[in-house]
Amino acid sequence: MWKNAYEIARLVEYCKEHAVLGPATRFLDLLVEHTDANSDGWAHWQIPSDAARPLVEFIDRHTDLLSRPLRKTEPSDLKELLPLITPIKRMATLQRKKQKSYGNTYVLDVEKLMQKAGILTKQRSA
Repeated sequence: MWKNAYEIARLVEYCKEHAVLGPATRFLDLLVEHTDANSDGWAHWQIPSDAARPLVEFIDRHTDLLSRPLRKTEPSDLKELLPLITPIKRMATLQRKKQKSYGNTYVLDVEKLMQKAGILTKQRSA
């Protein structure tokens, strides 16, 4: 399910205090910001939103229609987010290579976004 920037901002607001959904929604919001700054925008470039689909589906499973966290299915560990971010990492690598072949530069530092969102506590060494 695709989410627009307004829906994501609302999720960030309602989930900000949640130990897992807070970082998950902040990460998604940072991805939207990055996409907006490096393309025609989140609403127009489907590749990042397709890569984020597992993360969005996870968030949807754990929030109600008003974007509030559900208590009955509450995720409790940030490690649950790691496999959901893998497709975004893969997309970033593929787009960096593809854009280079066109003479463009595309850099998405997923680990830096994870750190800013609170998913990682420190930058991992490569």
